[in-house]
Amino acid sequence: MTSPTSSAVGQSSTPATHSAGRWQKLFSRNETLVALIIIAYCALTSWRNPAFFSLGTLFDLLRGSIVMGMFAMGVLLVLISGGIDVSFTAIAVFSLYASTKIVVAAGWGDSFIAAFLIACVIGLGLGLFNALFIALLKLPTLIVTLGTLRCFTSVSLSGPFGPARAPFMTRFRRSRCATKRRAPLT
Repeated sequence: MTSPTSSAVGQSSTPATHSAGRWQKLFSRNETLVALIIIAYCALTSWRNPAFFSLGTLFDLLRGSIVMGMFAMGVLLVLISGGIDVSFTAIAVFSLYASTKIVVAAGWGDSFIAAFLIACVIGLGLGLFNALFIALLKLPTLIVTLGTLRCFTSVSLSGPFGPARAPFMTRFRRSRCATKRRAPLT
């Protein structure tokens, strides 16, 4: 038989133990640690610069995160469907370069709608290219998207739709880095 005092002590220690376990579980999560680091960084920055917590800074942060936010929403759909896509940035860059080159070559000037529609068609085509390997050939999503990431990036940087790299290479060849003689390896 238990005494009334021992049961009362046992009941009063249970909520404290439960509360301590909850705090320990909360602080063992990565998300909590990242949030604490962000809060500490914001506090340090606002201490060094009192203008940090202003409406202008908030809008600058929001404006700067628009593109990453759109990429995050796109990849969220892929993650929800059960896959992973690491080639979405390369698809976006290739679509940007290709649609810009096509609009300029066609002489459409500042036609935002034409560039947007062309970029959508190119992005859809490249996404279907990924889907061909994943759905029809039953290949792993990560492996396919890693491979197409490299392919799309290579074509973006060196293909017909890539940026002009000749001025950079000309300056590099003339620089001291490219003309410096190195000792032969033995």
